Amino acid sequence: MSYQRLCLALLVGIPVVPAVLAQSFTASIRGTVTDKSGAVIPNAAIIVTEAARNVQHKTASDLAGRYFVTALPPGAYTLVVEAPGFRRYSQSAFPLTVQQQATIDVQLEVGEVSSTIQVAGEAPLLNTTISSLGQTVENKYILSLPNIGRDSLALAYMTPGVVGSAGRRGDTNTNFVANGARNSTSDVLVDGVTVTTVEQNSGITDLKYKPSVDAVQEFKMQTNFFPAEYGQTGGAVINMVTKSGTNEFHGTGFYFLRDAALNANGWFANRAGSPRANFRRNQIGGVLGGPLVKNKTFFFVTYERTHQKSPLSYTATFPTDEQRNGDFSKTYQANGQLIVIYDPFDITRNAAGVAERRPFAGNIIPRSRFDPIAVKALEYFPRGNQVTNPVTNTNNWFAQGVNVSNTQQMDFKGDHNFSDKNRITGRFSHLRNRGNPPNLFGKGNPAFTFNNGPSGTKTYSTVTDFTRVQNATTLWTVRYGLVYSDFFRNPMEPFDLTALGFPEYMKRNATNLVFPTIAPDGYTDIGTEGWLIMDRQEGVHQISGSLTKTAGSHNLKVGGEFRHFFLDYLQPGYPSGRVTFSAQTTRRFVNVGDNFQGNGLASMLLGWGSGGDFHIDPKVFTRSRYMGYHIQDDWKINRRLTINLGLRYEFDIPRWEAQDRQSYWDLAAPAPVQVPGYDLRGVFRFTDRSRRSPFRGDYNNFSPRFGFAYALNERTAIRGGYAILYQLSRATVYGHTGAGFVVNSSPVFSLDSGETLFARLNNPYPQGMQLPPGRSLGDRTFLGLGAGTIVPENNSNPQYYSWNLSLQRALPMQSVLEINYTGSRGAHLFVPFTNLTPWIPSTGTLGETHCKLTSQIPSLA
Repeated sequence: MSYQRLCLALLVGIPVVPAVLAQSFTASIRGTVTDKSGAVIPNAAIIVTEAARNVQHKTASDLAGRYFVTALPPGAYTLVVEAPGFRRYSQSAFPLTVQQQATIDVQLEVGEVSSTIQVAGEAPLLNTTISSLGQTVENKYILSLPNIGRDSLALAYMTPGVVGSAGRRGDTNTNFVANGARNSTSDVLVDGVTVTTVEQNSGITDLKYKPSVDAVQEFKMQTNFFPAEYGQTGGAVINMVTKSGTNEFHGTGFYFLRDAALNANGWFANRAGSPRANFRRNQIGGVLGGPLVKNKTFFFVTYERTHQKSPLSYTATFPTDEQRNGDFSKTYQANGQLIVIYDPFDITRNAAGVAERRPFAGNIIPRSRFDPIAVKALEYFPRGNQVTNPVTNTNNWFAQGVNVSNTQQMDFKGDHNFSDKNRITGRFSHLRNRGNPPNLFGKGNPAFTFNNGPSGTKTYSTVTDFTRVQNATTLWTVRYGLVYSDFFRNPMEPFDLTALGFPEYMKRNATNLVFPTIAPDGYTDIGTEGWLIMDRQEGVHQISGSLTKTAGSHNLKVGGEFRHFFLDYLQPGYPSGRVTFSAQTTRRFVNVGDNFQGNGLASMLLGWGSGGDFHIDPKVFTRSRYMGYHIQDDWKINRRLTINLGLRYEFDIPRWEAQDRQSYWDLAAPAPVQVPGYDLRGVFRFTDRSRRSPFRGDYNNFSPRFGFAYALNERTAIRGGYAILYQLSRATVYGHTGAGFVVNSSPVFSLDSGETLFARLNNPYPQGMQLPPGRSLGDRTFLGLGAGTIVPENNSNPQYYSWNLSLQRALPMQSVLEINYTGSRGAHLFVPFTNLTPWIPSTGTLGETHCKLTSQIPSLA
């Protein structure tokens, strides 16, 4: 079945099996109502009330005295229990945190209902319901602990088992490791919907939105044993909840200042005699929340604006004044030995027949030998402004400036209770950022390098959540979410490369008109660095919903999830070209290295290039989808033991491209070139309307979960769990078209390993540039050339086995000691690439096969 038909079939089935999983950021309470003798009390009225909003959640105990209240927004709650012939039980405000499943058993005393037993509210500490491991971080810690960047996720590293990737700490994305699982595989949910997308190289998550710290109520970092409602992750799940309004108006204003007056100067700036760089960060904002209609409608608004001036400095090596004039008589190695420059155009063969070059007289290249394009490019190299090593003249340039950025962030949240059975909540968040780094080469210089340029981001995150309490044992939740990000990064200035003398045909085929990269060995490159330019629009539509049903001792949750990923992406490597100049070109022997001979700038002045790039890489529009269905049963076998049983079925619908510019290998088809004695197979294919994805789907991902929680006594709990998890595949959205629509046209400057010059700078492609053929050549695409493209079978989802064992002990002063053992194992992990450049000989050596093959290809015969 094609993935389109499979997707349609499952979508049609959504109304039957409740839409898709509503991933829970809410809390729940469960327990048993008994009398003093331990006998259960059925049909007791249970009223759980939001303390700050006076919103009630009602249910009743069943025939076994059990009760369960779910979908409770994190916050403070009161609990009232009533039954005929018993005194009312009332517990004052106690907190429930994100994802908490609290157990509160109630013991009623015989008496009049008009009398009340008042119990002081305390947070339920022991987890006797589910075997998940993690850490909840509340707003008071987010605001009060050191957090210089005011980053709402900076405290994720407080969670045991979470470390920075490669030992780093403080990464602001998902680039952390949780209990040994691969970095950048975690999912971040805000108010129940994802705020991560798929990174443009596919297979890892990329965080796009974080609320202001003043908007966050709390978050939980869950690191081991995820209930079946969570999928597509092998690392961690971060559930973040934003604040809501209450029955009282509350507001806060703030202003934060960081200033260079409190900083020390940088070491290199001091060395260069530069003053302390100007750093200043102003952050102003506030929050306001309250009721629109008491007990019914609430709002919460956050605004934050950050203006920052931060220092930016670089040290580089550029040509000296003598070298600019072709004079290398003072160009030395670190030991003081002169580096001799040889003339690649003056070559002889010695007695042994080895090609040998003659040195330039006085180690000086005459100006009459300078290449015109090299002379023009040399004008854009900054001049040295410091002496750090008088022998080698390395690191002879230093500059610093101020990078200016402006960020505005807003969150709007509303909650409305239609009745005690129906409620809706919604949030809209927007972030806008602009960055303007300095041009340290001088205003208007288009050759500025160091991979910096003006950039900007616009990000939107929104969620709408509807919850219906069907009856005392049945609850529905439906949710829609969207995260969308629009990012650009441009070079400092546009540039017409023909102004340097490069040919017009290079300009016609340039993806972007920018200053080409000029890269002589031993010196800092100038020009637009590779992959600087970026134009990216991406996001995720998410629809989710669930049905929660309490049936006796079983708490069942059934649901699923649908995500639609989209990525419109442009990031060409070197869109106006890159030319390298090797020191080997000006050494004595053509192919013999010697650190005391040759210089990259000398080769550049002579116009003899050694290699380069010219990327023709159009903007791509890729799409992929993800679907998952689950059933979870938290089975309370008795008052002490709860079993967690879950099963999830999930899969990625492999990516396709809106303009069908993808390619793949058909390895079973006969090759377009046949050679006697060889069974040659493998054809270069292209996607089209009949087959839109180059991948085959991986549709066998069943993910079982098993856990238990056992209350050894009132102060001790033992928990454990085991799960099989599936991670993102490599078949999700991707930032480039398939082979055939993208090409790197590298210039060839010599056809005989550097003995003679074939192509000059004013015509680097004398035989014509290699251009993307598209699908015009069909099966014969790239015939005779190197080519790599997708193998359809390289699309299995990486698999993680995760397990834990936990011991909790309640201590005095509302404290808990917790000791955990966690483990994980990865299997079927993907290799970095899904491509293959095959050569499968039947007989003979590689050389023999090459000769036979090339004789069948007219362009190579």
